[in-house]
Amino acid sequence: MVRPVLLLTAALLATFALNVSADEAIPRGQLPDDIRPERYRLQFNVDPRQERFAGVAEIDVTVARPVRIIWLHGHGLEVSKVTVVSPHTGLTAEYEEVEPLHGVARLALSGALPAGPATLRFDYTGGFRAGAEGLFREKVGDDWYVFSQMEPIDARRVFPGFDEPRFKTPFEISVVTRETDKVVSNALPGKTTRAPDGRLLHVFQPTLPLPTYLLALAVGPLDIVNATLPANAVRHAPLPLRGVATRGKGARLAYALEHTPAIVQRLETYFGIPYPYPKLDLIASAQMTGAMENAGAILFNETLLLLDDAARPTQLRSFFETMAHELAHHWFGDLVTPAWWDDIWLNESFAEWMGVKIADELRPDLGSRAGLVDSATYAMDVDSKRSGRPIHQPVSDNAQIASTFDSITYVKGGAVLSMMESYLGEQTFRQGVQLHLRRHENGIATSAEFFDALSDAAQQPAVVAAFRSFVDQPGVPLVSVESAGGRAGELSVTQDRYLPLGTSLAGGQLWQLPLCIHAYAGSGAPARVCSLLAQRSGTLVMPAGTMAVMPNAAGAGYYRFALDGPDLDRTVAVAAKLPETEAIMLADSVNAAFRAGRLPFGQFLEAARQLSTHPSRLASIALGSQLVDIKDHWADAATRAALSARIRDLYARRLAGLGVDVRRGAYSAEPAERRQLRRSLASLVVVDGRDAVLRGKLTDAARASLRDPAALDPEFRSMAWLVAVQELGDPFARLLESTLLASEDSLLRRDAAWALGMAEDPKSSARALALSLQPGIRTSELYGLLGGQFVSPVTRAAAWAWLRENLDDVMNRLPGFEKGRMFGVAESFCDASLRPELDRTLAAKSREIGSGELEVQRALEGLDLCVAQRAALGPSVVAEIGVQ
Repeated sequence: MVRPVLLLTAALLATFALNVSADEAIPRGQLPDDIRPERYRLQFNVDPRQERFAGVAEIDVTVARPVRIIWLHGHGLEVSKVTVVSPHTGLTAEYEEVEPLHGVARLALSGALPAGPATLRFDYTGGFRAGAEGLFREKVGDDWYVFSQMEPIDARRVFPGFDEPRFKTPFEISVVTRETDKVVSNALPGKTTRAPDGRLLHVFQPTLPLPTYLLALAVGPLDIVNATLPANAVRHAPLPLRGVATRGKGARLAYALEHTPAIVQRLETYFGIPYPYPKLDLIASAQMTGAMENAGAILFNETLLLLDDAARPTQLRSFFETMAHELAHHWFGDLVTPAWWDDIWLNESFAEWMGVKIADELRPDLGSRAGLVDSATYAMDVDSKRSGRPIHQPVSDNAQIASTFDSITYVKGGAVLSMMESYLGEQTFRQGVQLHLRRHENGIATSAEFFDALSDAAQQPAVVAAFRSFVDQPGVPLVSVESAGGRAGELSVTQDRYLPLGTSLAGGQLWQLPLCIHAYAGSGAPARVCSLLAQRSGTLVMPAGTMAVMPNAAGAGYYRFALDGPDLDRTVAVAAKLPETEAIMLADSVNAAFRAGRLPFGQFLEAARQLSTHPSRLASIALGSQLVDIKDHWADAATRAALSARIRDLYARRLAGLGVDVRRGAYSAEPAERRQLRRSLASLVVVDGRDAVLRGKLTDAARASLRDPAALDPEFRSMAWLVAVQELGDPFARLLESTLLASEDSLLRRDAAWALGMAEDPKSSARALALSLQPGIRTSELYGLLGGQFVSPVTRAAAWAWLRENLDDVMNRLPGFEKGRMFGVAESFCDASLRPELDRTLAAKSREIGSGELEVQRALEGLDLCVAQRAALGPSVVAEIGVQ
């Protein structure tokens, strides 16, 4: 059997297709329904010190009708033997990967396989991956480990099978390893015996029904720390809880093991269903990016698990949000699984929303709820493009699957769920969720079935129809609010699609929009006025004495708003007193109005000034972050300097009031909110505002920290190192590179990579780019080293020239699931002359790897919008800030 290459041109792919007869078209999306898997028995022979593994896969199937061809999945596997056995016949088969970009395989049987039960057996080998896909290897210290990452379609890199979410079956997994290696998988351990060659055979108990993408494996000299999920009112028996880390890091799992039970208990209470699996393992990997909800064996990047009470607030927030997100999947995704990838939005949207909800309940001081609202405003920017997509979008080809894991799925979906819960009421929404889970427990479900459960619980079909109007069409609603023809207390509201300046889109869309307005009168609580706006326009009556209105009450609605001049001025005047989420949405709508050409830059700056004093971190810096974007994309050198000065003017006084002491532990006793505010203000003033005094202070601390870690608190580490790289140039960059390469601390390495990536002098910039391809650099570090070079207008052009020449090497370092992210570099440019080259280079690479077409389109559209907005609005920026 020939091992297929992984990267093929379109012409070569067409050659493969010619080997399949015309009446046997390759299924590039869902497989035919003539074969259904019922049970897997998988045995893996794994030695992390080697580059390949061996496996035997037995699959019990039900054959719906007689077949001579079986379509299935396999990606880069060398299959040495296939047998097919049924009660009526025994057959041999020839295995061929006929679509090697996405791993579609064909079994050509030696005869007809009759309808009924059968068993397929494969003997095969496969290669470990370098990045987090399939079975991947990582080296920590002198030890090698293997972990798994199967979602979305990388189980086919690990064993031949039917790699679709609708096929949920029990799995029986066994692993042969060296005696010194430990093994973790989804199920509880069964028995361990001696294999014929003297190694150990680890046999696990059968799993509950699972899709292939939720299988998990971890092998190596692991630290395993035992704990317990205690019984509670929903689950009456305790369950095993374990932390799993690479050798020597087990003690650092204590915080995660201490706080996970409270998250599980909150989820059990919400769903009214006990945690669905017989144990829970939390697995830390240095190479993994993010986390993966494998049933009973969640895999995390180790920075999400290896922490303690003294961790920086951002790391603590990431722990609570991510842990709650991945655990929520154990009900919404694992217990009830999407039938196909077009419904993955519900899986991820729900976990995103629920993760924030639980994190905010347990640690409200970390700001998770406001973070979701803030993230929604960035999703709106994506959703405003022509190359946007609906949350629920048909997926007809494997090439489209990776693109569904984007901000539309996670953040827009989460924001729309939050809006629906706010409008229906928490209890009604929860009843719909519980009904959905009970109806489909251990099975699969579609979005339509979720809508049915919600409708049955709410008994409000119109509200569910409103939900679908946000799920089934792209775009961001814009609600225009103005006084209704002089009639006291009446507001006229009109909806349309938000259109940024430069778009080729036309308006005219309608949503069934749950509109809620807060009416402010004096110092009391605002009055809430709500209506389901299903037509183009309508009228709402405000209470007597209303002085200002906030057209997105509590920031709960997924829409932008426009107020006429005097009404906007009145709302901006009370901006600092608005609730946090409302202030965030006000900032977004001000920015959106400016970028649509409907708001003068002077009013933008006044709103930024008013919001800069808001108690909330995210509300206070929201428009400052937009000034940074304008500075880095629209401005020449003189205008950038003037905008940096304006950023200092907005935020330096408030930062001075908080103080800036970067020594380790200086602010450890302060509330998390205050610490996060200081860190964000410092980033604006020091990095973007280029404050000379503070840059000198941070440079001195950075230099000292390489000798004495106590000189620099981890909360300021990446910022101080960044400033020192820019101020001291290559001598400091060389020292920091050595620090990165010598460390096994993933958080320190990530901080160093980001700082090196923000280098500005040519020598240090070249060093960062070269380092990104050095062996041992992890995926998250590559993003920092390379991505930082595209942030700065000083280094952007040189970074593109380097990437253009090294694109193959960079892409080969990324897991398939991550490759499309690299195409986003095009959006960092605001230069029409570069567009043809960016389009030609990135589109060709997208075709070559068989994915990322949507990401290329979005990035190029972002460039087009930037060019149009800079041309139309840039002169007003220059005039307003007084550039000479």
